[in-house]
Amino acid sequence: MIDKQRLQYIFSILTLCFHLAGSEVYAQVVITGVVHDALTGAPLSEATVQEENGFQATVTNPDGRFEIAVGVIPTTLKISRIGYSSQQLLITQEVPGIQNILLNPAIFDLDPVIVTCQG
Repeated sequence: MIDKQRLQYIFSILTLCFHLAGSEVYAQVVITGVVHDALTGAPLSEATVQEENGFQATVTNPDGRFEIAVGVIPTTLKISRIGYSSQQLLITQEVPGIQNILLNPAIFDLDPVIVTCQG
């Protein structure tokens, strides 16, 4: 019969092995950046930054800054905001520092609307 101390030792070794194996599987790379308006240079808050083929997404803060953890590199980030053309950013290697992203205002060519009042 296995005594309690030996059982705890085996459990500790197994827990350590699972922990070490899991940390390699779930290793992530953190990408930081700032999103700006391409015309004015003003930071864009509430822009969505998402991993194109993944489940990770975030929103820029009032200063236009974001931080997103991706599972693997290379990856593509899609940056979008209402009123601006979306942009894709290909990340091929882990780059230290902040990624600067410029979004161009979207140009909408809408037909005129005529409002009539019938009384």
